[in-house]
Order: sequence, then structure tokens, then C-alpha cells
Amino acid sequence: MRNLKSELAAGKVVLGVSVSLPWVEAVEIAGYAGYDFVLIDTEHGAIDAADAQQMVLAAQAVDIAPIWRVSSVNRSEIKKALDWGASGILVPEIRTAQDVELVVDAAHYPPGGRRGVGPQRPVRYGLDDESAYVARANEDILICVMIELREAVENIEEIVQTQGIDVLNIGPYDLSSSLGAPQEFEHPDVLAAIDRVLEAALPRNLVVGLAGGTAGHVAKWTQRGMRFFESALLADMLAATMHQHVTQLRSALD
Repeated sequence: MRNLKSELAAGKVVLGVSVSLPWVEAVEIAGYAGYDFVLIDTEHGAIDAADAQQMVLAAQAVDIAPIWRVSSVNRSEIKKALDWGASGILVPEIRTAQDVELVVDAAHYPPGGRRGVGPQRPVRYGLDDESAYVARANEDILICVMIELREAVENIEEIVQTQGIDVLNIGPYDLSSSLGAPQEFEHPDVLAAIDRVLEAALPRNLVVGLAGGTAGHVAKWTQRGMRFFESALLADMLAATMHQHVTQLRSALD
């Protein structure tokens, strides 16, 4: 399975698409299109655990890394996502370093955490050496947390000191709302918050990400040191493309 954590450790900039629809073929299409990872969104989307694990299978088939976006700092959800083959997790609603410690504790086997041992797909249902998987899992699993709330930014210096996290993914919609400037992504307070995250994270070799998918956006923030981009929302992209198409057809009819 593709190891996104190793790619990031080697300095790669990675591009992903967020899928909130329970649609296995969308994951295949994303892989064929060339994205590096797919966010399987069980926080905002209409995706249950059964859908998500089928989407993980599809991701593995087309060599795109499946990152399972859980609904909250929830030990049971994190364990299930990893036991069913996700190469990483993305956890929202982070406020404090203690929240991040709970995430790492749920995602890592001892001694780094307290993840219960019961992998399924990662060990081919017992056909592979479970002990070998357990020994390397903490090094292979990508742990991503959302920085999308004022409290997270205020606590960022403590958050980045938590051992075991890999990616801080900034959510500009919720962050701007939390700062009192909804969807004002160039507001001075929003930009200052992003700067604070970068200044805290980059010296500790943590990967920082930011949602947004224009070429200019990616180029701008890559120059600032970001390397993880949730660069498309499948539903939005599909709606925009279909609307443009039908508008062109109706214009031709007129």
C-alpha cells in the first residue's frame, strides 16, 4: 500500500481530494486522475464505516493513499479506521495538546499509545504476521489533525510538542468563522493565525496543510512551507462541472 508518510518525510508536496459521498468509484477516479491521497470524510459526509472500508479497498487498488477523516476525537472510530486499512487518519475538533495526545494514544500501539490489537485488512485477516505489522504500524500510520479553531491556534505552541503527530491541516472555513471573519480568507486575523501555525510547526519538521485547490493557492503556500493540500472537494467539483456543462448546452439551444 502507498506510504504517504514516507513520501512526506522525503519532502514531497501531496495533493488530495475530499470525498463525502458514499461512492467507491469516485475513489477509483481520483486515483486514476493522479491525486496522491483521498480523504474519506465520515465527519461531514453521508459515509458510514461499511462504505468507508469499501472506499479504502478502492484506494488501495489504484495506488492512492486513503486517509479516513473521523468525526471527532473518538478512540473507537480511530481504531476502526486503522484496523480496516486506512493509511492515516484526519481528526477534527482539536483544541488543545491534550486532544492531540488522545488521538496519538488511540492510533499508536504501545509503548507510544494504547491502540487495541485487532488489525484486519492490514494483515490480510491473519494470513500475514500480525506481530510484524504491530511493530511497524506506529512508523507507517499518518496522523493528521485539523487546526480550525481559535483555541487550537492559541495552543499551537503546546500542540506541536506532542510526540506522534505528522500533519497539521488548517481548515480555513472553520478557522475564519472561529476568528469572527467567516470566509474572509485574506483577513489579517486569519493570515496571522496561519503564520502562527507555520512558525510553530515548521521548526519541528511537522507538515502543514491548507485546504484550497487553485494553482496560485498551492504555489503561494508551498513557498511558505506547506506540503499537504486538500485541493478539491469532489461534490463541489462535480456540481460545478455539471452546472457549467448544462449551462453551455442550454445556451446552445437558445
